[in-house]
Amino acid sequence: MPLSPATLLLLLTIFLLTTLKPFLHRLLLHPLRTLTHLRRFPAATPLASLLPSSFYHTFLYPRRNSRTALLHAAHYHQQGHHHPILRTGPLSLSFSSPAAITAIYGHGSPQCAKGAIYAALAPQQSSPSHASVLHVVDRGAHAAKRRRLAHGFSLRKAEGSWEGKVRRKVGEVVGAFDNGPEVLDFARWMNLFTVEAVADLVGSWRLGCLERGDDEVVVVGGGDEGSRRKVRYVESLRAGNRATARAVVWAPRLFRGVVRPVLWWGSGWYREQWRKGEGYGCLVKMLVRERIERWRNGEVLDDMVRFLLEDGGGNPLDLDLEEIEVEVNTMLDAGSDTTAIALANVMYFLLKTPTCFTKLREELGRALPADTIIPSYESVKQLPYLRACLDESLRIIPPVSAGLSRTVPPEGMTIDGHWIPGGTSVAVSAYTAHRNPSVFVQPEEYRPERWLGQKTSEMQAAFIPFSTGSRGCIGRNITYLEQTVMIATLVRRYDFELPSPDWELEREEAFNVWPGSMPLKVKLSATCRVRHIKCDEKKPICNNCEKRNLDCKQTEIIVPCLPPRSSTTVTKTLPPPPPPPPPIQPPPSPAPGSTWEVVQQSQSTFPPPAAPWPSTTPSSPTAAVATKQNDDCTTTTLLRIYQHGIGTWMDVMDHSHRYQRAVLRLALSSPLILHALCALAAKQMSLVSPHRHHYHASPSAAAAAPPPSLWEPLAARYYGESLRLLIAALAEDTTGSTEDSQGTRKKRRREETLTATILLGSYELLAAPSADYARHLRGAQTLIRTGGIDFGTASALEDAGLWVFARQDVAMAVAGRRGLLWEVGRWGEMRWDIGDGEGEGEGGGRVEKEEDWWGKKVLWLLARVVECVFGDAGGRGEEPVEGLVRELGEWYEGLPGSFEGLRLKGALAEGLDEVWFPIDTAGTVQSFFLFLRKALRVFLTTDYDVLT
Repeated sequence: MPLSPATLLLLLTIFLLTTLKPFLHRLLLHPLRTLTHLRRFPAATPLASLLPSSFYHTFLYPRRNSRTALLHAAHYHQQGHHHPILRTGPLSLSFSSPAAITAIYGHGSPQCAKGAIYAALAPQQSSPSHASVLHVVDRGAHAAKRRRLAHGFSLRKAEGSWEGKVRRKVGEVVGAFDNGPEVLDFARWMNLFTVEAVADLVGSWRLGCLERGDDEVVVVGGGDEGSRRKVRYVESLRAGNRATARAVVWAPRLFRGVVRPVLWWGSGWYREQWRKGEGYGCLVKMLVRERIERWRNGEVLDDMVRFLLEDGGGNPLDLDLEEIEVEVNTMLDAGSDTTAIALANVMYFLLKTPTCFTKLREELGRALPADTIIPSYESVKQLPYLRACLDESLRIIPPVSAGLSRTVPPEGMTIDGHWIPGGTSVAVSAYTAHRNPSVFVQPEEYRPERWLGQKTSEMQAAFIPFSTGSRGCIGRNITYLEQTVMIATLVRRYDFELPSPDWELEREEAFNVWPGSMPLKVKLSATCRVRHIKCDEKKPICNNCEKRNLDCKQTEIIVPCLPPRSSTTVTKTLPPPPPPPPPIQPPPSPAPGSTWEVVQQSQSTFPPPAAPWPSTTPSSPTAAVATKQNDDCTTTTLLRIYQHGIGTWMDVMDHSHRYQRAVLRLALSSPLILHALCALAAKQMSLVSPHRHHYHASPSAAAAAPPPSLWEPLAARYYGESLRLLIAALAEDTTGSTEDSQGTRKKRRREETLTATILLGSYELLAAPSADYARHLRGAQTLIRTGGIDFGTASALEDAGLWVFARQDVAMAVAGRRGLLWEVGRWGEMRWDIGDGEGEGEGGGRVEKEEDWWGKKVLWLLARVVECVFGDAGGRGEEPVEGLVRELGEWYEGLPGSFEGLRLKGALAEGLDEVWFPIDTAGTVQSFFLFLRKALRVFLTTDYDVLT
């Protein structure tokens, strides 16, 4: 019997109702029931039953009004009247009490899951299956991700490994502030600092933002293969976040699939912002690829990415590339932006309340030695007022001020004494929690002292700038490290000034609350200003001191000089000069300014006095002890720098490493050598970018390295003292000294003076690269000539020094297109036999001596070519040239294969090849050979097989 249409319709209706009942209940009935239950709470906005309050505040209020500030005003909308719970949307609530913080975010309470907005906020290039530790919703997945990264973000790791990187970046900021304009955008520089610091911590990347003073980074391969584009890091990051923050409030669950595509095609503003934001995503991809390639090449780097590539035992984790990219994206984003915001805010509040700035500077002055520039974290992390200043700034303007949404479990839960149905979105805004008047008295005032009182534990319960519980900010330890060291450094070193006393800092809220431009006048504080003056060695007073109306301290700070003499050109009153030394006939000549002048004076009949300058030793015994401790620390650091830095260059053709070993041993007993080494090391560091300060033997020593601008006065001071000691040593040689039967003392003194002169000549080459190069070598040349030293008669240490001098002489002759100061004919008898060596087999001394032999032989050939081209012998006939070419050919034919190295094509920037050599000598030898071959072909117009 066929069924009637009515029966079919009834059966279909029953089927649909049975099938769709769970969905209808979930989509309609349960939300309506929850909405009805939530209507008992006051509404934050007139449209709270229809629209989220964040949508209402974003689009219906001017941008200058922060949505979290508007929500806070709704909680405290009338004087003395407080709404602890507000309905902020159809299915969402905002709480304000400390009890709600514990219930929603705490460890011991029922776990509220992260809301739908977190999936929407994941980096756009990621798939739903690859969410970062910040955005992942599943509790088990979050716990696994957090365990993987926990060690990298631990306090022990921050203080042990990351501190050195952070302090080096602080040093770069100090160098920029010292040498920058009088007025600078403080907020922007804090952004550059955190971008550089976090990039180094996360992936050992050097972006160069602090060096250039901007955030522009070149991205290679961001689109088409091999393409290049310039991306402004901060601008791109904030553009994408700005658009997403305004769009996600429409409908978080539909953001990726509906809202974003519609706004992309329908709104030019959103499309422009998201396109800018794509640059940041491309930058992250490039950095991750580069870091993984370095790891695959065997490079061991201490950074966060290492915890994504391998486990604690060094075994590969084999994570998907996309998962690594989203984790790095989040770490660079959250790590750089929030700390920069916090730094700008704390400086702003300190300048708006000058008494707090002064009190903080006084605390730092009591805690730190006077000569400290960049304090260690250990020395300042326990300072109570410093920490109070940081926490008070985070209280008033938390970088993330909005409430972090959580979803109530399906069974519902009690929050702040009220039962809340399951599925409700709940949050506590840090901005509102930090302004609870029952916890924070006068909450709108910046009062760091409140953190030093009796209510600290109560305030800490309501203090959530990093959220709390298992989902709290994993980078808390690192941001405190960065803020503490940076603020301690800046407050001690500089005086800052706002544009005007009533000037206000503008802010923009997206996900974070960004400060606007913050122009500050910056000048060195009174305690640092004198140290900053760079002496131009004008006497009786340097012009830089005169221009700034300061007492000239060059005798104490920069370089030793004669006591100030009276002058009619000086209009300021100078302190009375110290008593003159006893008269010496003839009168002493002016203080020499170079090793050449010192050696030249030593050749005269009347040597200069051994101590022509006034002593600057502290008069107080306590001060003397403190000064000695500081000097010992500084000296140790500089000797390490020399040992692992320029000392390796001095010994590049000496397998015995005499300028690293013998000279360093000699420094322990010779003040002259000690000061010369320190001068050369400090001068080298003044010319090296801070991120390349890798010459230290330990992370703590590396962390103590000041920026280049602060090495200069230290180098000059050691250099000036070295000249004084060199004068005394040469005077002793001139006046004679007690000798043993074999003249051992005189020989030792000759080694010492020659070594010191070569070291100081190297200092002068670095200090004045554009001046008369030859002048810096003439001091050593004079000692070599007058002492009758050559390769046939030199001691082992003198032989090493002669080869250093020969390298410098040849290089400077080529640069200056002149003849050699030390002609090849004066080099003495060249011993080209390799000998038996000091060991056996491939690892013995014979092999190492042979490697030195190849380098010294090609340098000798190059010196002869330089004489032919630029010296008096430049007009010699073809026969000497043919002989040189023949010797070069014989040398090249016998060159060991180890000197060829391994070529890595396109490994360097701009597609250049990198060549790795197993020994230091090989690179130098190849450089000499290439120049020698070119010189013979170009200057002497020769054409032989060996030259092609």
